Amino acid sequence: MYRILISLFFCFSLLSTSAQDGSPSVHSSIDSSFYGISASVNIDSITISASRAGFSIQDFINIMLTDESFYLAFKNLRSLCYSFSNNLEFFNDTGKTIASYSGVSRQNFTNGCRSMNVLSEEIHGQFFNNGNYKHYTTRLYDRVFITHGVNCSDSNASIQKESKSSSNIEHQISMLKKMIFSPGIEADLPLVGQKMAIFSDKMSKYYDYSISVVNKDATECYLFSVTLKPEFQERKKKKTIIKHLNTYFAKEDLQVISRNYNVAYKTPLYSFDIDIDILLDKINDKYVPININYDGYWDLPLKKPEIARFSVWLFDFLPLEQ
Repeated sequence: MYRILISLFFCFSLLSTSAQDGSPSVHSSIDSSFYGISASVNIDSITISASRAGFSIQDFINIMLTDESFYLAFKNLRSLCYSFSNNLEFFNDTGKTIASYSGVSRQNFTNGCRSMNVLSEEIHGQFFNNGNYKHYTTRLYDRVFITHGVNCSDSNASIQKESKSSSNIEHQISMLKKMIFSPGIEADLPLVGQKMAIFSDKMSKYYDYSISVVNKDATECYLFSVTLKPEFQERKKKKTIIKHLNTYFAKEDLQVISRNYNVAYKTPLYSFDIDIDILLDKINDKYVPININYDGYWDLPLKKPEIARFSVWLFDFLPLEQ
C-alpha cells in the first residue's frame, strides 16, 4: 500500500513522460460505457454550431479519452536545448516557509544525449539533510526535471508496451502515468483505479461536464470541464479522486495546450490534496510545456506530512535535433 501511494503522488505531481507513442484519433476503440456521457454534457451555442458542421459531441468525448498530444509535448523535451527556472517552497502547518530553492538551469542536447548545467541557484532553510534532499517531494522533482551527468538512454528511445514480466510497482506506475495523459480511463490499481474513470456509468453520477469555446493565451480553444456536482462537494469524499479537470484544446488542430486539475483523497491512513496547472506552447512547430505549477499536500504512512509548492518556467528553446 505504501508503494502504491508513493507512486500515486509521483505521477500526479510530477508528470513523468513514459506513455505509448501515437497520435490523437477520434476513431479509437472506446468502451461502450462511455457513449452515454455525451447526452449529459452541457455545451454552449458556439460549440453546438461546430457540431452541426460535422464535429459531433461524441467525437469530442472520444478525443478526450484517446488524445496523446499532451504526452508527446512532454516527450519533445527529451530532445531539446532549453533553459528553465525552478522555484520550490516547503511550508509547515501554519503556512510558514521552512525551506526553499530557486535556480536557473540549461538543458543541452547533442548527438542524442542530454545534459544539464546549473546557471544559478539560491537555497534557504532545511532543504538538505546530511547532503541529501530532506523532502521526498524534492527527490521526485529531481527525478523528473533534473539531469545528472550525461543521459543517452531515453532521449530518443521509443516507449515499449509493458511486458507481463514487469514488476508490480512498475505496472502501478505505468497505469498512473496513463491516467495523467489520458484522464478518464480506468487504471488497474487497487482502491483508486475505478475512481479515475470519470466518464464511466459508475462515476458520471458525481460529475457535471461542459464544453465551451474560450480564448486561452490568445488561442481559441474548446474547453472541456469536469467538476463535481454541488451535492457531492462535501459528501462522499471517498467516492471520488478527481475534483475538477479542465482541458483546453486548440480549435485549429485539437492539440491540448493547457490542463489544470485537482485530485484529493482522504482516509484515516493517508491523504493528499494536489493542484496541477500546465501550459503548453508551440516552439519551432512542436508543442512543449512552458509552465508547470504544483501546489499540494500529502500525508503518507511512515512519512512526515509535506506541504509544497513549485513552479517551472521553460524558455530559450533551440530547434529539435533531427
